[in-house]
Amino acid sequence: MKPAVTRFLNNYGADVKRINRLVVSSYLRVNEMRADDESMLSPYIIEEGEEEWPDVIHFSDILCSQYTVVDLEILIDLFEFVVSPSDKIVTGAIYTPQYIRSAIVDHVFTLWGKRDYAALRIADISCGCGGFFLTVVEKILKETELDCHYIFEHILFGCDIEGYCIERSKILLALKALERGERTDNLEFNLHQGNSLVFNWGNVIPGFTGFDAVVGNPPYVTSSKMSDETKELLNNWSVCYSGKADLYIPFFQIAIELLNETGVLGYITVSNFYRSLNGKALREYFAEQQLNLCIVDFGGEQVFKGCSTYTCLFFADKQQDGMVRYVRTTSDRVRDVNALHFVYAGYEHLDAAKGWVIKDRRVDIILRQIESTGAPLGEVTAISNGIATLKNELYVLNVVDETEHNFIHEYDGVRYPIERDICRQVVKPSAMDKSKPVEDQTGWIIYPYEIHGRRTRCYEEREMQERFPNAYVYLQAVKRVLDNRDKGKRTYEEWYAYGRSQAINMPGFRLLMPYIADEPTFMLSNLDGLLYYNGFALVSNDIQRLSRLNKILNTNIFWFYVVNISKPYANRYYSMGKRYIRYFGIPDFSEMQLNKLDTLTVQEDIEDILYFCYFGDKADEVKGIIEGDF
Repeated sequence: MKPAVTRFLNNYGADVKRINRLVVSSYLRVNEMRADDESMLSPYIIEEGEEEWPDVIHFSDILCSQYTVVDLEILIDLFEFVVSPSDKIVTGAIYTPQYIRSAIVDHVFTLWGKRDYAALRIADISCGCGGFFLTVVEKILKETELDCHYIFEHILFGCDIEGYCIERSKILLALKALERGERTDNLEFNLHQGNSLVFNWGNVIPGFTGFDAVVGNPPYVTSSKMSDETKELLNNWSVCYSGKADLYIPFFQIAIELLNETGVLGYITVSNFYRSLNGKALREYFAEQQLNLCIVDFGGEQVFKGCSTYTCLFFADKQQDGMVRYVRTTSDRVRDVNALHFVYAGYEHLDAAKGWVIKDRRVDIILRQIESTGAPLGEVTAISNGIATLKNELYVLNVVDETEHNFIHEYDGVRYPIERDICRQVVKPSAMDKSKPVEDQTGWIIYPYEIHGRRTRCYEEREMQERFPNAYVYLQAVKRVLDNRDKGKRTYEEWYAYGRSQAINMPGFRLLMPYIADEPTFMLSNLDGLLYYNGFALVSNDIQRLSRLNKILNTNIFWFYVVNISKPYANRYYSMGKRYIRYFGIPDFSEMQLNKLDTLTVQEDIEDILYFCYFGDKADEVKGIIEGDF
């Protein structure tokens, strides 16, 4: 969306009827189109002389100055943009680019082969402002002699939770008919306002036997942003039984159960489902149904600009061949993907509990060999999250000076003395520099706890006032911000306690790592009990064990495993989360091998001994594959 356009719309207000009239009237003016007086578009047309006519002139002039062509694609973008921010959070509404919609619709039609298009029934069950409808209509118009009236009345079916989305979908389709010179005064639609979690198509389609296709972009709303009512409705769908299901998860099951026996599902959707904990029940559902699946994964690319979600194209049908087809590509090459690019995996080779790893045969063999070597990392040592204050910027000190008994902490332009005795050393793994010792990268954090062996007690408020009056004054100054943690809905043992109790008293040494990384990034700390935040750590009382793990994990072997197992992010970063690395195998070294590993300092020598420990006489072959990837 062009900045000049967004500025105008942001200042125009959020009234649905007013915006619809502005957008439709401006579109017609720019394209020199005129609707009949009896047209269903008439209520949306601002005539010359009406109070809002100057707005139409101004906005249409802006559109002409910003776009070479103002077509229906621009109109969809305008309609999606003016969906209120609060509704976007609740409904997950977002504009789907035209090239993505076309790739999905074209592939669905390809899977059908030769069909009687006039007999088709195609649905979008979270249709938003109708983008997929437009793509389907244009496809059918190109392939047949059917007109818009017939397509709208007999082929297209849609549902959305928001009434204004249904209204805008009808507007979009009416404008398509008008663009083709068809009348727009007696259009019939099968578009309904409703919640697809409970919507019954049998109530609106007599003798309903299923759709030939369901296409769309299911809503992406995280569990934390869903209403209690929606969370309750998720319980009606078996695919939502594992973890905290996001809203897009049940839309797979809903769509598949709406298909007829030869129907096809085509989505662009969040790609987490084939690896995440909350996708476990969905993966089990796919396996039980033995559905024919096709996944075109965009990896760490963010197809939806400005949205930090990672997506894939997903296709399914009920042919029950028990096969999952997978390919990773980029959005600009999605049209070039063909059958030769896909990796095939039967459900019997996929682990629903751990998450699917769908790779070519060579990679799959290497990953299985790594996991079957020795003992899993998660059993060798603890993998732990760091502390969670929920307001790190208030607890971690910005030390600008210090005295014998106090650190001088600056916050929001004010300097506060903080007693040294209430502070502990802390490190932030996500900001570590591998070229420097951990001990040179620590800071200080307010630690309002007293430790008695394995027990930890938060100081009572009276104790804080008496023993640490300076820290107490500072915490009082930021109390309002602290009280808003967890949206003010959680009660802490003391109002200045950390947001969570995890890792506040965890003895042992640390092998630290960030949440995400673009290369092996482990750093060993010999500070017993060091606090850390924004990262993970392998924790052990055995510093030698951690030292050896440091050498094992800072290798190409480990990184090859992560790249092929873990969740991708933008710029070739990958998650280092426990669920992704805990099954990495740690060899059962002989005493001689351990002694050699302990003495090695050259990275290439370390890699060589590990290749042999993992792969034996195939070490050189596997090394060529792994290091060829990098």
